[in-house]
Amino acid sequence: MDTEELIGLEDLEKNFRIIKIENNAAFLKLHYGRYTIKVRLPFTPNEKLASLFGHILGDGCIKSKEENAYYTNKSKELKNEFKQAIEELFGIQVKENFNEERQFYEVYSPKTIAKFLVLCGFPKGQKVEEIITIPNWIKNGSNEIKIAFVRALYDDEGTVINSKRNFIVSFGMNKKKSLLESHRLFMEEIRKILISLEINPNEIFERKQPGDCAQLGFHIYRRYNLIKFSQIVGFTDRNKQEKLLNAIGSYKTYGRYEAKMRILEALKTNDGLRTKELCQIVKRDRDVIWKNMNRLVKEGSAKKILISKRGPIEKVLWKINNLNDQR
Repeated sequence: MDTEELIGLEDLEKNFRIIKIENNAAFLKLHYGRYTIKVRLPFTPNEKLASLFGHILGDGCIKSKEENAYYTNKSKELKNEFKQAIEELFGIQVKENFNEERQFYEVYSPKTIAKFLVLCGFPKGQKVEEIITIPNWIKNGSNEIKIAFVRALYDDEGTVINSKRNFIVSFGMNKKKSLLESHRLFMEEIRKILISLEINPNEIFERKQPGDCAQLGFHIYRRYNLIKFSQIVGFTDRNKQEKLLNAIGSYKTYGRYEAKMRILEALKTNDGLRTKELCQIVKRDRDVIWKNMNRLVKEGSAKKILISKRGPIEKVLWKINNLNDQR
């Protein structure tokens, strides 16, 4: 896990009143306004904080004057996830409310926490009107940190849809048209995080929206990618996860390119495999393996090492060429 310290004692002393140092400064109690929070030092990146960042970008916000950090969602699971992250990180019970009229949960954390999160690089104000970037502690963090961030963001902003009998996990966010260039960089950062987790989204699309906004987004599609997303990231929201599993289960056979992707995955984790071994791993016959391997060799992604040959029958060992090219 990345050990970068996000906020140090000097910054805390400038922005909060330190009430008490506990356990030889391992914990600090910070006071601002009416509320006191408790934080562990050094304060370093972790999965709970990454989840909070994803939710703030999604269905949450920190008000421009840092009055509070707010989160709203119809899902009880997501409401609880947000609350528990706040409580575990800061040792404080936060307020929640259920809006009967609109049928969603609301969670409010106090100004002390909002101010602390902003100091850690969290965005504030109307997200559609602000330039937002993904912090290095997420982009360069452990897979666990990346997964926690992506899962929270997809729980809020991702959808599982059936488009012309082709199931996709769709993700999109709106932004003022004047900020689309920076927004495209932001979306590309999210794509790169997914690719680093061996999930391959398609290219970024743009959609018109009412008023002075546009939406940028991208899809995850094909059975193999949906399986990878489910296994590596998945949804905390039970309804979305159930839709995703149903989508995967609707495929009766391998999706397009799935055999190729499974072959690449097998070769990445083994120092050379025979055709028979690939057949057993990928669960496809010899003809399918040879067809795909010859394509990979032609692309330069793999190489064929001849072991022996009797007449037209070849015994070969297949190897990956360059792991970095298979992301």
